[in-house]
Amino acid sequence: MKRADIPPKKTQHKSNIPTVAEADELAVRYFEAKTSDKEENILRHFLCSPAGNNRKYDELRAVMGFIATGRNLEQKQVSPIKNRTKNRPSKRRMWSAAAALTAMFETLEQE
Repeated sequence: MKRADIPPKKTQHKSNIPTVAEADELAVRYFEAKTSDKEENILRHFLCSPAGNNRKYDELRAVMGFIATGRNLEQKQVSPIKNRTKNRPSKRRMWSAAAALTAMFETLEQE
Protein backbone atom coordinates (compact mmCIF):
# COMPACT_ATOMS: atom_id res chain seq x y z
CA MET A 1 0.00 0.00 0.00
CA LYS A 2 1.41 3.34 -1.02
CA ARG A 3 1.65 6.23 1.38
CA ALA A 4 -0.78 8.24 -0.79
CA ASP A 5 -3.43 5.51 -0.43
CA ILE A 6 -3.46 5.72 3.37
CA PRO A 7 -6.12 8.15 4.57
CA PRO A 8 -4.91 10.84 6.96
CA LYS A 9 -5.44 10.24 10.66
CA LYS A 10 -8.47 11.94 12.05
CA THR A 11 -7.65 14.03 15.07
CA GLN A 12 -10.28 15.29 17.38
CA HIS A 13 -9.86 18.99 18.02
CA LYS A 14 -13.26 19.50 19.58
CA SER A 15 -13.10 20.00 23.30
CA ASN A 16 -14.99 17.58 25.55
CA ILE A 17 -16.23 20.49 27.64
CA PRO A 18 -19.92 21.11 26.90
CA THR A 19 -21.64 24.47 26.71
CA VAL A 20 -23.58 25.74 29.72
CA ALA A 21 -26.89 24.67 28.16
CA GLU A 22 -25.55 21.17 27.43
CA ALA A 23 -24.15 20.93 30.96
CA ASP A 24 -27.51 21.93 32.43
CA GLU A 25 -29.19 19.21 30.38
CA LEU A 26 -26.57 16.66 31.47
CA ALA A 27 -27.02 17.71 35.11
CA VAL A 28 -30.77 17.08 34.91
CA ARG A 29 -30.15 13.70 33.31
CA TYR A 30 -27.47 12.92 35.95
CA PHE A 31 -29.94 13.47 38.80
CA GLU A 32 -32.43 11.26 36.97
CA ALA A 33 -29.70 8.56 36.72
CA LYS A 34 -29.90 8.54 32.92
CA THR A 35 -26.31 9.48 32.03
CA SER A 36 -23.67 7.12 30.73
CA ASP A 37 -20.16 6.92 32.14
CA LYS A 38 -18.88 8.95 29.21
CA GLU A 39 -21.46 11.68 29.85
CA GLU A 40 -20.54 11.76 33.54
CA ASN A 41 -16.88 12.25 32.59
CA ILE A 42 -17.87 15.09 30.27
CA LEU A 43 -19.87 16.66 33.10
CA ARG A 44 -16.88 16.30 35.45
CA HIS A 45 -14.66 18.08 32.93
CA PHE A 46 -17.23 20.86 32.70
CA LEU A 47 -17.32 21.28 36.49
CA CYS A 48 -13.52 21.66 36.50
CA SER A 49 -13.60 24.29 33.77
CA PRO A 50 -14.03 28.03 34.39
CA ALA A 51 -17.59 27.83 33.01
CA GLY A 52 -18.46 25.24 35.66
CA ASN A 53 -17.23 27.45 38.47
CA ASN A 54 -20.70 28.76 39.22
CA ARG A 55 -22.74 28.52 42.42
CA LYS A 56 -25.63 26.86 40.62
CA TYR A 57 -23.43 23.77 40.14
CA ASP A 58 -22.45 23.45 43.82
CA GLU A 59 -25.09 20.80 44.50
CA LEU A 60 -24.04 18.79 41.45
CA ARG A 61 -20.37 19.11 42.40
CA ALA A 62 -21.13 17.93 45.96
CA VAL A 63 -23.14 14.90 44.82
CA MET A 64 -20.55 13.88 42.23
CA GLY A 65 -17.79 14.27 44.82
CA PHE A 66 -19.73 12.17 47.33
CA ILE A 67 -20.26 9.40 44.76
CA ALA A 68 -16.58 9.49 43.74
CA THR A 69 -15.49 9.20 47.37
CA GLY A 70 -17.81 6.23 47.88
CA ARG A 71 -16.41 4.49 44.81
CA ASN A 72 -12.85 5.03 46.01
CA LEU A 73 -13.65 3.65 49.46
CA GLU A 74 -15.42 0.65 47.95
CA GLN A 75 -12.39 -0.17 45.81
CA LYS A 76 -10.00 0.11 48.75
CA GLN A 77 -11.93 -2.20 51.09
CA VAL A 78 -10.29 -5.54 51.73
CA SER A 79 -12.37 -8.67 51.99
CA PRO A 80 -12.57 -10.18 55.49
CA ILE A 81 -10.69 -13.32 54.42
CA LYS A 82 -7.72 -11.34 53.11
CA ASN A 83 -7.77 -9.16 56.21
CA ARG A 84 -7.59 -12.21 58.48
CA THR A 85 -4.56 -13.61 56.70
CA LYS A 86 -2.69 -10.33 57.17
CA ASN A 87 -3.17 -10.50 60.93
CA ARG A 88 -2.14 -14.14 61.16
CA PRO A 89 1.58 -14.78 61.72
CA SER A 90 3.30 -16.44 58.81
CA LYS A 91 4.42 -20.06 59.03
CA ARG A 92 8.03 -19.06 58.53
CA ARG A 93 7.92 -16.80 61.59
CA MET A 94 6.22 -19.52 63.62
CA TRP A 95 8.83 -22.15 62.68
CA SER A 96 11.65 -19.68 63.34
CA ALA A 97 10.30 -18.94 66.80
CA ALA A 98 9.87 -22.66 67.52
CA ALA A 99 13.44 -23.39 66.41
CA ALA A 100 14.79 -20.55 68.54
CA LEU A 101 12.90 -21.77 71.62
CA THR A 102 14.06 -25.36 71.04
CA ALA A 103 17.67 -24.23 70.75
CA MET A 104 17.34 -22.11 73.88
CA PHE A 105 15.86 -24.98 75.94
CA GLU A 106 18.53 -27.40 74.71
CA THR A 107 21.29 -25.04 75.78
CA LEU A 108 19.65 -24.61 79.18
CA GLU A 109 19.40 -28.41 79.64
CA GLN A 110 23.09 -28.88 78.81
CA GLU A 111 24.17 -26.52 81.57
